[in-house]
Amino acid sequence: MKLEAHFRKDGQAVSSRPETGDYVPYFFIENEDRVLDIQVKAGRINLLLFVSAKQEQTLAEILSLNTDYPSFVVTEEQGSLAHPDLFYDAAVFRLFADPDATISAFICDRNLKISHAFSASDVPELRILLARYEDLPYRGAPPPLLLVPNVISEELAQRLITNLEENVETSHQTHTDYKSRIHVHPNKELELALDDKLSKSLLPEIAKVFYSDISHRETYKICCYSADDLGCFGKHRDTIAPHLHRRYAMTLVLNDDFEGGGISFPEYSTKPIIV
Repeated sequence: MKLEAHFRKDGQAVSSRPETGDYVPYFFIENEDRVLDIQVKAGRINLLLFVSAKQEQTLAEILSLNTDYPSFVVTEEQGSLAHPDLFYDAAVFRLFADPDATISAFICDRNLKISHAFSASDVPELRILLARYEDLPYRGAPPPLLLVPNVISEELAQRLITNLEENVETSHQTHTDYKSRIHVHPNKELELALDDKLSKSLLPEIAKVFYSDISHRETYKICCYSADDLGCFGKHRDTIAPHLHRRYAMTLVLNDDFEGGGISFPEYSTKPIIV
Protein backbone atom coordinates (compact mmCIF):
# COMPACT_ATOMS: atom_id res chain seq x y z
CA MET A 1 0.00 0.00 0.00
CA LYS A 2 1.35 3.39 -0.96
CA LEU A 3 1.17 5.92 1.88
CA GLU A 4 0.41 9.43 0.69
CA ALA A 5 -1.59 12.49 1.63
CA HIS A 6 -4.80 12.77 -0.36
CA PHE A 7 -6.32 16.14 -1.11
CA ARG A 8 -9.30 14.72 -2.92
CA LYS A 9 -10.00 11.41 -4.57
CA ASP A 10 -13.30 9.89 -5.64
CA GLY A 11 -14.31 6.98 -3.45
CA GLN A 12 -11.52 7.59 -0.93
CA ALA A 13 -11.52 9.70 2.20
CA VAL A 14 -9.12 12.63 2.31
CA SER A 15 -6.22 12.48 4.75
CA SER A 16 -6.64 13.79 8.28
CA ARG A 17 -5.55 17.37 8.91
CA PRO A 18 -1.79 17.91 9.09
CA GLU A 19 -0.52 18.61 12.59
CA THR A 20 2.69 19.51 14.39
CA GLY A 21 5.48 17.19 13.28
CA ASP A 22 3.99 16.48 9.85
CA TYR A 23 5.45 17.65 6.57
CA VAL A 24 3.36 19.91 4.39
CA PRO A 25 2.09 17.82 1.45
CA TYR A 26 3.31 19.26 -1.82
CA PHE A 27 0.61 21.32 -3.44
CA PHE A 28 0.45 23.57 -6.46
CA ILE A 29 -2.18 26.30 -6.73
CA GLU A 30 -2.59 28.23 -9.95
CA ASN A 31 -5.03 31.13 -9.91
CA GLU A 32 -5.11 32.96 -13.22
CA ASP A 33 -1.55 34.31 -13.61
CA ARG A 34 -0.43 33.64 -10.02
CA VAL A 35 1.08 30.43 -8.69
CA LEU A 36 1.72 29.06 -5.21
CA ASP A 37 4.09 26.11 -5.52
CA ILE A 38 4.82 25.12 -1.94
CA GLN A 39 8.04 23.31 -2.93
CA VAL A 40 9.83 26.52 -3.86
CA LYS A 41 9.08 28.02 -0.43
CA ALA A 42 11.39 25.53 1.29
CA GLY A 43 14.62 26.90 2.77
CA ARG A 44 12.85 29.52 4.90
CA ILE A 45 10.20 29.64 7.62
CA ASN A 46 6.67 30.10 6.24
CA LEU A 47 3.28 30.83 7.74
CA LEU A 48 0.25 29.20 6.08
CA LEU A 49 -3.18 30.56 6.95
CA PHE A 50 -6.55 29.09 5.95
CA VAL A 51 -9.66 31.27 6.16
CA SER A 52 -13.01 30.95 4.41
CA ALA A 53 -13.60 33.40 1.58
CA LYS A 54 -16.88 34.26 3.30
CA GLN A 55 -14.93 35.81 6.20
CA GLU A 56 -14.10 38.95 4.24
CA GLN A 57 -13.39 41.20 7.23
CA THR A 58 -11.09 38.61 8.81
CA LEU A 59 -9.31 38.08 5.51
CA ALA A 60 -8.79 41.81 5.08
CA GLU A 61 -7.29 42.07 8.57
CA ILE A 62 -5.00 39.06 8.00
CA LEU A 63 -3.76 40.40 4.69
CA SER A 64 -2.71 43.62 6.41
CA LEU A 65 -0.80 41.81 9.18
CA ASN A 66 2.94 42.26 9.54
CA THR A 67 4.37 38.85 10.45
CA ASP A 68 7.87 37.61 11.18
CA TYR A 69 7.62 35.07 8.37
CA PRO A 70 6.51 35.08 4.74
CA SER A 71 2.81 34.23 4.89
CA PHE A 72 0.33 32.78 2.41
CA VAL A 73 -3.43 32.74 2.81
CA VAL A 74 -5.63 30.08 1.20
CA THR A 75 -9.41 30.14 0.88
CA GLU A 76 -11.81 27.54 -0.50
CA GLU A 77 -13.06 29.72 -3.35
CA GLN A 78 -12.43 32.99 -5.09
CA GLY A 79 -13.76 35.93 -3.15
CA SER A 80 -13.96 39.67 -3.62
CA LEU A 81 -10.51 40.40 -2.19
CA ALA A 82 -7.29 40.35 -4.19
CA HIS A 83 -3.76 40.18 -2.80
CA PRO A 84 -0.41 38.73 -4.00
CA ASP A 85 -0.38 36.31 -1.05
CA LEU A 86 -4.03 35.24 -1.29
CA PHE A 87 -4.90 32.02 -3.14
CA TYR A 88 -7.94 29.78 -3.45
CA ASP A 89 -8.21 26.01 -3.86
CA ALA A 90 -11.02 23.91 -2.43
CA ALA A 91 -9.01 20.68 -2.06
CA VAL A 92 -6.04 22.29 -0.28
CA PHE A 93 -8.37 24.30 1.95
CA ARG A 94 -10.35 21.18 2.86
CA LEU A 95 -7.21 19.34 3.93
CA PHE A 96 -5.83 22.07 6.21
CA ALA A 97 -8.78 24.06 7.53
CA ASP A 98 -10.24 23.40 10.98
CA PRO A 99 -14.02 23.34 10.41
CA ASP A 100 -14.62 24.58 13.97
CA ALA A 101 -12.34 27.62 13.77
CA THR A 102 -12.25 30.87 11.83
CA ILE A 103 -8.49 30.78 11.22
CA SER A 104 -6.24 27.75 10.84
CA ALA A 105 -2.52 28.52 11.08
CA PHE A 106 0.60 26.46 10.39
CA ILE A 107 4.18 27.59 10.94
CA CYS A 108 6.54 25.53 8.78
CA ASP A 109 10.28 25.26 9.24
CA ARG A 110 12.83 25.44 6.44
CA ASN A 111 12.19 21.82 5.50
CA LEU A 112 8.41 22.37 5.23
CA LYS A 113 7.90 20.46 8.47
CA ILE A 114 5.09 21.86 10.60
CA SER A 115 6.56 23.29 13.80
CA HIS A 116 3.33 24.70 15.17
CA ALA A 117 -0.31 24.15 14.18
CA PHE A 118 -3.05 26.11 15.89
CA SER A 119 -6.46 27.71 15.37
CA ALA A 120 -7.81 31.15 16.22
CA SER A 121 -11.28 32.63 16.41
CA ASP A 122 -10.21 36.08 15.22
CA VAL A 123 -7.16 38.15 14.26
CA PRO A 124 -6.42 39.49 17.79
CA GLU A 125 -6.17 35.91 19.05
CA LEU A 126 -4.00 35.03 16.04
CA ARG A 127 -1.61 37.86 16.95
CA ILE A 128 -1.30 36.56 20.52
CA LEU A 129 -0.59 33.01 19.35
CA LEU A 130 1.94 34.12 16.72
CA ALA A 131 3.84 36.14 19.35
CA ARG A 132 4.61 32.90 21.18
CA TYR A 133 6.56 31.57 18.22
CA GLU A 134 8.59 34.62 17.18
CA ASP A 135 11.94 32.99 17.96
CA LEU A 136 11.53 29.67 16.21
CA PRO A 137 14.80 27.72 16.71
CA TYR A 138 16.62 26.39 13.68
CA ARG A 139 16.95 22.67 14.27
CA GLY A 140 19.33 21.58 11.57
CA ALA A 141 19.74 18.00 10.35
CA PRO A 142 22.18 16.26 8.02
CA PRO A 143 21.01 16.55 4.40
CA PRO A 144 20.28 13.26 2.59
CA LEU A 145 23.52 13.14 0.62
CA LEU A 146 25.59 10.33 -0.76
CA LEU A 147 29.26 11.36 -0.95
CA VAL A 148 31.31 9.05 -3.14
CA PRO A 149 35.08 9.63 -3.55
CA ASN A 150 37.17 8.84 -6.63
CA VAL A 151 34.22 8.59 -9.01
CA ILE A 152 36.27 9.41 -12.11
CA SER A 153 39.96 9.30 -12.91
CA GLU A 154 42.18 12.40 -12.90
CA GLU A 155 42.68 11.90 -16.62
CA LEU A 156 38.94 12.00 -17.34
CA ALA A 157 38.48 14.98 -15.03
CA GLN A 158 41.17 16.88 -16.92
CA ARG A 159 39.55 16.03 -20.26
CA LEU A 160 36.29 17.53 -19.01
CA ILE A 161 38.02 20.67 -17.73
CA THR A 162 39.88 21.08 -21.02
CA ASN A 163 36.64 20.70 -22.94
CA LEU A 164 35.20 23.64 -21.00
CA GLU A 165 38.33 25.80 -21.32
CA GLU A 166 38.47 25.28 -25.09
CA ASN A 167 34.83 26.29 -25.55
CA VAL A 168 34.48 29.30 -23.25
CA GLU A 169 33.62 31.65 -26.12
CA THR A 170 30.64 29.51 -27.15
CA SER A 171 29.60 28.54 -23.62
CA HIS A 172 26.24 29.34 -22.09
CA GLN A 173 26.86 32.23 -19.69
CA THR A 174 24.64 33.49 -16.88
CA HIS A 175 25.61 36.34 -14.57
CA THR A 176 22.90 37.37 -12.12
CA ASP A 177 22.67 37.64 -8.33
CA TYR A 178 20.86 34.29 -8.31
CA LYS A 179 23.10 32.34 -10.70
CA SER A 180 26.51 33.25 -12.02
CA ARG A 181 28.37 30.61 -13.99
CA ILE A 182 29.31 29.36 -17.45
CA HIS A 183 28.63 25.88 -18.77
CA VAL A 184 29.09 23.75 -21.87
CA HIS A 185 27.79 20.36 -22.90
CA PRO A 186 30.48 17.72 -23.42
CA ASN A 187 30.93 16.22 -26.86
CA LYS A 188 29.62 12.75 -27.66
CA GLU A 189 32.94 11.07 -26.94
CA LEU A 190 33.11 12.55 -23.45
CA GLU A 191 29.46 11.70 -22.79
CA LEU A 192 30.11 8.06 -23.59
CA ALA A 193 33.25 8.07 -21.43
CA LEU A 194 31.28 9.48 -18.49
CA ASP A 195 28.44 6.99 -18.98
CA ASP A 196 30.90 4.13 -19.03
CA LYS A 197 32.75 5.28 -15.93
CA LEU A 198 29.72 6.23 -13.83
CA SER A 199 28.03 2.92 -14.57
CA LYS A 200 30.92 1.25 -12.75
CA SER A 201 31.96 3.79 -10.11
CA LEU A 202 28.77 5.55 -8.99
CA LEU A 203 25.57 3.77 -10.04
CA PRO A 204 26.35 0.56 -8.10
CA GLU A 205 26.64 2.62 -4.90
CA ILE A 206 23.31 4.35 -5.58
CA ALA A 207 21.71 0.95 -6.15
CA LYS A 208 23.19 -0.37 -2.92
CA VAL A 209 22.25 2.60 -0.71
CA PHE A 210 18.93 3.70 -2.22
CA TYR A 211 17.77 0.43 -3.86
CA SER A 212 17.35 2.44 -7.05
CA ASP A 213 18.49 1.48 -10.53
CA ILE A 214 19.35 4.51 -12.66
CA SER A 215 18.19 3.96 -16.23
CA HIS A 216 18.01 7.52 -17.65
CA ARG A 217 19.83 10.79 -17.32
CA GLU A 218 19.61 14.33 -18.60
CA THR A 219 22.36 16.04 -20.62
CA TYR A 220 25.63 16.54 -18.78
CA LYS A 221 26.82 20.09 -18.11
CA ILE A 222 30.42 21.06 -17.42
CA CYS A 223 30.17 24.15 -15.23
CA CYS A 224 32.57 26.76 -13.92
CA TYR A 225 31.82 29.01 -10.96
CA SER A 226 34.50 31.69 -11.00
CA ALA A 227 35.33 33.95 -8.07
CA ASP A 228 36.01 36.71 -10.59
CA ASP A 229 32.31 36.62 -11.57
CA LEU A 230 31.05 35.96 -8.02
CA GLY A 231 30.13 32.44 -9.10
CA CYS A 232 27.01 31.13 -7.38
CA PHE A 233 23.74 29.27 -7.80
CA GLY A 234 20.95 30.30 -5.43
CA LYS A 235 18.78 27.93 -3.42
CA HIS A 236 16.41 25.90 -5.57
CA ARG A 237 14.79 22.52 -6.00
CA ASP A 238 15.44 20.41 -9.08
CA THR A 239 12.10 18.60 -8.95
CA ILE A 240 9.54 21.36 -9.43
CA ALA A 241 7.31 21.40 -12.53
CA PRO A 242 8.02 20.67 -15.32
CA HIS A 243 10.83 18.46 -13.93
CA LEU A 244 8.76 16.09 -11.80
CA HIS A 245 10.47 13.10 -13.44
CA ARG A 246 13.76 13.83 -11.68
CA ARG A 247 14.85 11.60 -8.82
CA TYR A 248 18.50 12.44 -8.10
CA ALA A 249 20.88 15.33 -8.69
CA MET A 250 24.58 14.67 -9.15
CA THR A 251 27.44 17.10 -8.63
CA LEU A 252 30.77 15.80 -9.85
CA VAL A 253 33.69 17.87 -8.52
CA LEU A 254 36.45 18.01 -11.13
CA ASN A 255 39.16 19.91 -9.26
CA ASP A 256 40.16 20.80 -5.69
CA ASP A 257 42.78 23.51 -6.29
CA PHE A 258 40.61 26.35 -4.99
CA GLU A 259 39.77 28.15 -1.75
CA GLY A 260 36.31 28.93 -0.43
CA GLY A 261 33.09 27.85 -2.00
CA GLY A 262 30.86 24.94 -1.12
CA ILE A 263 27.31 23.69 -1.39
CA SER A 264 24.63 24.09 1.24
CA PHE A 265 21.13 22.74 1.76
CA PRO A 266 19.24 25.43 3.72
CA GLU A 267 16.30 23.12 4.40
CA TYR A 268 18.63 21.08 6.59
CA SER A 269 21.60 23.23 7.63
CA THR A 270 23.17 26.62 7.01
CA LYS A 271 26.67 25.13 7.10
CA PRO A 272 28.16 24.68 3.61
CA ILE A 273 29.65 21.35 2.62
CA ILE A 274 33.15 21.56 1.24
CA VAL A 275 33.88 18.72 -1.20
